Amino acid sequence: KAEAEAVLDGAYGYGIGPVLFKPTLTTGNQTFRTTREGALAYFVGGNPKYPKDGGFALKGWRKCEIQNAAVLINGNTATTTGNV
Repeated sequence: KAEAEAVLDGAYGYGIGPVLFKPTLTTGNQTFRTTREGALAYFVGGNPKYPKDGGFALKGWRKCEIQNAAVLINGNTATTTGNV
């Protein structure tokens, strides 16, 4: 959990305000995670407010393939959309 918290704090802007984060395996009324608490629940589970979250980061991933549909580069920021 501590490692996931460090990743969230370093890579996402939850300390600044709401984050527009749509986790890969979410559906229904908890699809979007605009709060740090919601994002942490998605990655490590264990939060009763998010009972369907089993911990995306704990699934033992070995490999992923990324197929970008588009990449937008604006200065030193890149935004992509596609399938993982």
